Amino acid sequence: MEENNKEMKELLKELDEIPENDSLSRTIEQMKTEPEVAKDSPEYTDNLIRLYRFFNDKIYTPKRVFYPCCGLDASPLRGFPDSEIILMDQDERCEKAMKKYNLPFIKGDVKEYNSDKSIDLIIIRDPAVKSENLVKNLIKGGYVISNNYHLNAKELSEMVDKFKVVGTIKENLNEKINLKKDISDMFKNREDCYVFQKK
Repeated sequence: MEENNKEMKELLKELDEIPENDSLSRTIEQMKTEPEVAKDSPEYTDNLIRLYRFFNDKIYTPKRVFYPCCGLDASPLRGFPDSEIILMDQDERCEKAMKKYNLPFIKGDVKEYNSDKSIDLIIIRDPAVKSENLVKNLIKGGYVISNNYHLNAKELSEMVDKFKVVGTIKENLNEKINLKKDISDMFKNREDCYVFQKK
């Protein structure tokens, strides 16, 4: 432990000694001040796409997927290739990026959104909104895939009169995905994907 601390202090000292005109220093300064091109493009995350395809192939193939508070994440478009996808966020930057690529996007406040179509899957990933405001448009028998980053999965698990826990979709180191129905260790990893079904 002491050796690791010593190595870390030496590394930090070396970083402090990088000359100001060094290209690394310029690159770091540029990163701080210049806008990133990636901020203006939809994002597709490979592990999420694999998890969604697993859900689609092994659990349920949804007709219509609603992804509120999506940010720039457009992974459901690739994870559910045969489903209608509705991406929603109230951020104008997200709207510009999604519209630029002609993606199915609605700009608005999810708390005020009422779908005129049946939604049978809702994806909840990292929103700063309570779960009850995100799932109001879900049909009976519909599903929710949620992580627990802002305690959304925990909130859903406590809505026992409205939802049942189906399990946790896990991806191991070999990129093998499975549905774990034993929920005794639920919520240990806030990034896990928890599956719920509306009663």
